[in-house]
Amino acid sequence: MVLESFYGFVEEQVELISREEKVARNSIIIAEVSLEQVKNRVEKWHKESDHVLARFQVERSYIVYSLRSRGLTNEPRNGITAERENRDRLISGMVEQRKNLEKDILLKRKILAEKKMGFHEIIN
Repeated sequence: MVLESFYGFVEEQVELISREEKVARNSIIIAEVSLEQVKNRVEKWHKESDHVLARFQVERSYIVYSLRSRGLTNEPRNGITAERENRDRLISGMVEQRKNLEKDILLKRKILAEKKMGFHEIIN
C-alpha cells in the first residue's frame, strides 16, 4: 500500500527524464571527470617539473654567459655549445609538454561547455 502510493506520487509529481536527457547528463559527467583528470595532470606537472625547468633555464643562461668568454679555444667552445644545445632541447621538450597540457585543458573545457549547452537545449 505504501509503495503503491509512493509510485503514484512519483508518476504524478515527478517528470521522468528522457533517454536523451540521461545521455546528455552522463556526457556532462564524463566531460567533467575528464577535465578534472587533466587539471590534476597539470597540477602534478607543475609540482614535479616547474623547478626542473627553471633550473635548466638558469643553467642555460650560465652556459650562454660562459660562451661569451673571448679566451675559449675551439674544443672547450664546442663542448659548451653542445651543452647549450642539450639544455635547449630539454627546455623545449618541457615547454612543449606544458603547452600540450594547457591545450588539453582548454579543449576539455570547450567540450564540457558544448555538452552543457546541448543539455540545456534538450531540457528547454
